[in-house]
Amino acid sequence: MQLTDEDTLRLNVLATTALAIRIDEKTMCVEALTEHQTHRMELKPAGHPDRYLRAVRENLSVLALGTPGGYPVFIRRWTRTGALDTERLARLLRLGEAEAVVAVAASPNLDDALAQLAWWCLPTAEVARLMLSHPNVANGRTGPKLSQFLLDHLPFEDTSRSIIDTVKLLLCSRLLNEEETGRLRARAEDHVACMVGFLSAGPSYLYVPQATPRFDTASDNDAPMEQLLQHAASRQGETF
Repeated sequence: MQLTDEDTLRLNVLATTALAIRIDEKTMCVEALTEHQTHRMELKPAGHPDRYLRAVRENLSVLALGTPGGYPVFIRRWTRTGALDTERLARLLRLGEAEAVVAVAASPNLDDALAQLAWWCLPTAEVARLMLSHPNVANGRTGPKLSQFLLDHLPFEDTSRSIIDTVKLLLCSRLLNEEETGRLRARAEDHVACMVGFLSAGPSYLYVPQATPRFDTASDNDAPMEQLLQHAASRQGETF
């Protein structure tokens, strides 16, 4: 299916300065994030909406990748294995394809700037978890946004795997304050998957009552085995 001449022209202009593009299929709108603002373009489909959206994505693919194939299987494989550099990853965010955004979020070459664009394109729990697992993203400007989203979204997770991964990421990112960590710990007391998330994060995140140690574990020895024995003999180590 061909796009209308008006939509073709406007889409070309929109893609010229876009850093990222997303498509709202319900309202038939294309949104583009530029360096200074967001632009919104209402499509005027000439035919079946689904086929027209496919034509829109093919057009965007030609502009971004030089091929009308949209987000083909071989591109998915390359990005999942980290075979695309940062410049090429940035092009995938201009396709209006959700799967392309997920691939960017999963790429080991993801940086904080790309993470901000990917989050604008597709702010979902899956994307947040993938990106928060990158230390440079967790420690960047995007990290706190992702952490807060996952914390707020946690009560709505419906699978144990998602809950475990979310709790582990929230703890290991070290982006939660004491009050937020307390809320998470209270939830873990009544929710097995949350407790497994704490265990997955490691013994240092478990809360244990303060007690007088049975023996003195203080030592000036920095040997790894000495440190491991001290940690195992601690209250947190015993609880773990």
